[in-house]
Amino acid sequence: MNLPEELVNLRYPSKYHDLVAISRVAWALSDLKLAGLLISPRRSIYKISDTEKQLLNKYGLNITRELVHSQPAYIEHHTRRNSKIKALTMRKSQKPRLLN
Repeated sequence: MNLPEELVNLRYPSKYHDLVAISRVAWALSDLKLAGLLISPRRSIYKISDTEKQLLNKYGLNITRELVHSQPAYIEHHTRRNSKIKALTMRKSQKPRLLN
């Protein structure tokens, strides 16, 4: 990437002081994979999916977070994830019953 040195070295103010650019790239890769727009045949290797190629032809480089999050695979992933979280939360909130 051709980022200015100032952005390359920019860190979050959290206790871990993670690099902002690296963190944002990691989140973008994760979202693109969840949306089915990137395929990762193995670690650190990425391939553009056919769906992504169609989006690139239609939108060029103007692919936004909202567009990625509106993809059926992304929505399906979050629906499954939220269902699991809800089930776990319900199990934790149920009080054990005493047997007589």
